[in-house]
Amino acid sequence: MSRRPAVLLIIAFAVSAVLPEVNASGLVAQLATTNGAKSASTVVAMSKSNVVDYRVGPLSKVGTFKFDTLWINVTRGSRQLRTLVVYPREAPSLHLPVLVFAHGWDNNPVGYLPVLEGWASAGLVVVAPTAPGMAKGLPLVSESQANLEQLADLPVVMSSVLRWHLPVVLDPGEVAYAGHSDGGDAVAAMALNPTYFDLRTRAYFLLAADVNARDGSHEHSNRAPVYIADSFHDEYGNWPFAQRLYALASKPKALVAIGRNETHLSPWVHRSTFTLALWQSTVDFYAWALSHRPVDRLKIVRDLAVAGFGEYTE
Repeated sequence: MSRRPAVLLIIAFAVSAVLPEVNASGLVAQLATTNGAKSASTVVAMSKSNVVDYRVGPLSKVGTFKFDTLWINVTRGSRQLRTLVVYPREAPSLHLPVLVFAHGWDNNPVGYLPVLEGWASAGLVVVAPTAPGMAKGLPLVSESQANLEQLADLPVVMSSVLRWHLPVVLDPGEVAYAGHSDGGDAVAAMALNPTYFDLRTRAYFLLAADVNARDGSHEHSNRAPVYIADSFHDEYGNWPFAQRLYALASKPKALVAIGRNETHLSPWVHRSTFTLALWQSTVDFYAWALSHRPVDRLKIVRDLAVAGFGEYTE
């Protein structure tokens, strides 16, 4: 399946299933970005005003940590899942949160390196399996078959990675799933259909996903917070699906509509001050999902207080 662009940003935490009207008013100035990556021994991140304290556990500002990458092979039956791991150079004694990322149709983990590296630089261990049948550079199968296979791959990859002896220590109590486009469809099914629940999950990130028969019939069923984002002018017309997914999800949840004529894919593959603000909002949503602290929820609003995003909370 394909996907689309962006213009307005709405982030909404709600108890109601009724989607609030998107409001572009109140757009405000610039995001303060970090100046270069700090070594992993830097235990806290410094904001522009040099105030220390912008992290829950190891989570911090995008750009705080230097990172490394490695490839591992995960097997599910006959499927060989070549998996990219991007991780912060963190002190070995720290247990780090994990994010398994599902790529979209005719793409692969390398195609998303900017955002994967951004997440790792904020303190996440990012695990991105290649999905045979829908990955760029491999034979493609039918979209429905590929989606089901990817959906089955994701928890197997999570379990395998938690058992691997990696250069960093993973926290099995802090795991989340994210997916873009068709990968977002798989993660939406994991979030909203009890058949596919992974009870270890602390947060879900649905990026330019749509609604299908696997995820559209279980209202308020998610057991973990859900972050939903898409470009307001997604060229594949997915923005209404983002609204529908938001309506299906129970709180805590966020809905983000992305502006500045961003496309279906561009917010997740191009690094700019604008997209850094978006990526930071995902990190802070993960922190809020773990902590449930109002201060972490407010950080998401602050992240998105950048011209080109519209922001709404409740």
